[in-house]
Formats: sequence, C-alpha cells, structure tokens
Amino acid sequence: MKADRWERVKELFEQAMERPSRQRARFLQRECGGDEEVRREVASLLAEYDSAGSFMDKPPAYSLAATVADTTAETAEVSLCDQVISHYRIHEQIGSGGMGSVYRAEDLRGRGEVALKFLKIRAEAEESAIARFQREAAIAASLVHPSICKFHEIGEDAGFSFFSMELLRGQTLHDSIFRQPAEGTAILDNTPFKAKKTEHGRGFDAAALLQISLRILEALEVAHSKNIVHRDIKPANIYLTRDGQVKILDFGLAKFVRPARSAEPWKTAGITKAGIKLGTLTYMSPEQIRGEPVDARTDLYSLGLVMFEMATGRRAFPSPFMMQVWDAVSNRALTPIHEVRPGLPRRLSAIVSKAAAQDREQRYRGAREMRHSVELLAKSLQ
Repeated sequence: MKADRWERVKELFEQAMERPSRQRARFLQRECGGDEEVRREVASLLAEYDSAGSFMDKPPAYSLAATVADTTAETAEVSLCDQVISHYRIHEQIGSGGMGSVYRAEDLRGRGEVALKFLKIRAEAEESAIARFQREAAIAASLVHPSICKFHEIGEDAGFSFFSMELLRGQTLHDSIFRQPAEGTAILDNTPFKAKKTEHGRGFDAAALLQISLRILEALEVAHSKNIVHRDIKPANIYLTRDGQVKILDFGLAKFVRPARSAEPWKTAGITKAGIKLGTLTYMSPEQIRGEPVDARTDLYSLGLVMFEMATGRRAFPSPFMMQVWDAVSNRALTPIHEVRPGLPRRLSAIVSKAAAQDREQRYRGAREMRHSVELLAKSLQ
C-alpha cells in the first residue's frame, strides 16, 4: 500500500473509531467518496479490531500440546471429549485457534498418545477453510525435521476432518517468556532452555537463546528449501519440550512462494486472495502487513522479533492497539537488544537488527546465512 493511501486508511480508521459502531458503515460510505478499495481496507481493520479487541497475544490455556495459534475468544463448539473418532479415543481439549481445535487422544491401534487437530465445526461449510486445513496437513506431512512437529496422518470420520501429530509435553516459547510455569509442574526444569527473570520480564541467557534460534533456523532452512514460507513465526508457535527439543508448530498459514511446474494441487490452489494479510500482526513483516508478496525473509524478520523477546523479556512492539503496532512495524526500527538488556553481546544485537530490518533487502538472504552468523556467535561464547 502506498504511503499516501496508508495515511488515508489510518485517518479514516481513527475517525471511525470515534463513532458508535452502528454509524461506522454510513460514515465510511460517505467519506470514501467511491474509493471502494479504501473503504474495504478500513472496514476490514474495524472488523478485525472488534473481533480481537487487542492485538497482543492472549495466553494459551494449556500446558501440554501440539498447538494451533494463540488461544482466541471462545466460540460455541461441540466438545469431542470421550468420543471415539476413527481409531482415536479423545481425552481432552488442549488448544484452540481460529480454524481448528486440538485434542489429546489415544491411538487405539496401540501407538500411544497423539495430538488431533480438528477443523472447527462452524468452518466446515467453508470451502476455503477446508482447503486451507487440507493444505496445512499436506505441508506438515512434507516437512521432516527434528525441530518441526511430526505429522502422522490425515483422516475423516463421522463428518469430522482431522489430522494427527506428535503430542508434545512442555510449553510454548510464549509461556516461557510471558507466563510463569504452573506451580508444581516442573516444566523445563531439567533443560537448558529455561527463561530467567530479567529487568523487563523473563528472558534467556545468550547461550540458550542462540541454541533455540539455531534449532528454529535449521527447521526454517528445510521449509524454505521446499519453497515453503511459514508466515506465522511467533513465540506461541514455537514449543520447548521437557526433554530439551525445540519444535516449530502450526503451518496453517504457510505458503508456497515458488511452486514447481509439476506441483501438486495443494501447492498451487488459490486459497489466499491477492492482498489479503494473514499472520499475527505483532510479528508480521512490513511487506506482509502491506499485503505484498512475501519470501523466506519474512520468516527471518519474525524470528528477529522472537529473538528480541527471548533476550529482553518484553514485546518488540508493545502497544495493545493495532494501528500503533502497524505504525511501529512500518516506520520504526527495532531497539538494539543491548540497549534494553546491557551485558548481552553486541553481535547478538547486530544479528537481530539485521534479521528484523524493515527493508528486506537489508536482511539475511536466507536461513542458512543467518544460521551461520548465529553459529559463529554461539561458538565464540563457549
């Protein structure tokens, strides 16, 4: 979106917010003067704001899970607990997001416990939701790496669409930084990846931060080598297990950026319309926010923000209001880490600042290049 158009959208959004919700549609119709693109953009922002209330992550309501996105406002949904679907006995719900719900289940074929992700019942009539759900499963099945949540199978039974994946025990990186572990659970007590109290909150020492980042970069390198961009890298989609593993979760928004000529239909299906912005605003790259085409560097930008939060214990862009976050991402460089938390290596600040550069041409060219910089710093600290 051009700067002048963005300023117009921002101005109309702020003016609309000052009016009662019932008056906003008429206000936009009058003020947009026939510019349907601007009207739709502002209306979309208003709807997103009303549905979320705040664009800060809300804490997930589970302690052991393969997760979807951050837990969102509860919607009316039929519980599947204690039911048998296909060859799985469902025990408890452990996560919920915009498109799917995740349950802990037992594989009745004697293969242990798994996490089952179901397409939400309210979305089953939407062809785009079904297509995206199936594409997520196909993408997850195509990615095999120790730092990517392991996919088992996709299935349908009794009118439900689902796929199964490994059940993880531990907590998300989001919980590690922004929430205290539940008392008595001993989550991560015996691993090198335990956040400690800092001046601003809970953060990691440089060695642990670099090791977590390396695992994420290795996984992203695999995904990017298959032309897959995750598009939703954030602390809630990174899982730290009790045995010291790091896992990337939730490929529900993943996108093939350069599909091969012989690509399977699920790689090239037109699920996302041009200009539609998908992701979590507080971790989206500037080009992602503007609705421009993205490449692997958008994941590196998001990882830069995650590394900032791992180091400092505070949000990279802390405003609870969408427009302020949007302004910050679009117009403000990330504060150097060592200025927030003195004592951390300046080379770490340089890595994070390069990954999260507003101009993607100034970022690392790919996960491999960034991984090399992180490895060199990690070795120098040993």
